[in-house]
Amino acid sequence: MPTSFALGRVHRGSSAEARRRLHTAVSRGQHDRADALLPQLLTFLRFIIRHGLPRTVKAGLAIQDRPAGPPRPPLPPLPQDDTRQLRTMLTRLLAGPLSPAVTPSAT
Repeated sequence: MPTSFALGRVHRGSSAEARRRLHTAVSRGQHDRADALLPQLLTFLRFIIRHGLPRTVKAGLAIQDRPAGPPRPPLPPLPQDDTRQLRTMLTRLLAGPLSPAVTPSAT
């Protein structure tokens, strides 16, 4: 699977929906809702930056039952603890449970 396609699947499936919800809340003047959504989205984006885009995207795809294989060397897969944290963030952003636990091998 090309990286750009994989990236788009995770991006469209998670943060795009959260961005739509944030935009809708702001547009409707629902400031309390917007204030609640923004930190979740920022936490998700900071996580991706901190752990590296390729590792995070591949782990996110595996969580969603769309495995894209391990990152290319020298990058190791996302550790299991970080993968569990990513699963929790994706579940909150998508506002529903994800598929059963699928985690890349630990480092």
